[in-house]
Amino acid sequence: MNAELINPFVQSIKNTFRVMCDLYVRIAAPEVKVNDGDAYDISGHIAFSGSATGGVTLCFQFQDAANIAKIFSRSAT
Repeated sequence: MNAELINPFVQSIKNTFRVMCDLYVRIAAPEVKVNDGDAYDISGHIAFSGSATGGVTLCFQFQDAANIAKIFSRSAT
């Protein structure tokens, strides 16, 4: 895992939630997932290709994802 690629992505996630949802999020340390370990209700995966390949998965419990979706829907109108 290359911190030079991951850290800007983590910062952009934090910035997006702060600016669009007025939420200050805590992001767990990035890790390489090797098994199904923790279970989450909602996951979104972003894949990369080109000079950097791989992907990032954002995982949420249902209620957290529902609350975020409500905030996003209010800011879209």
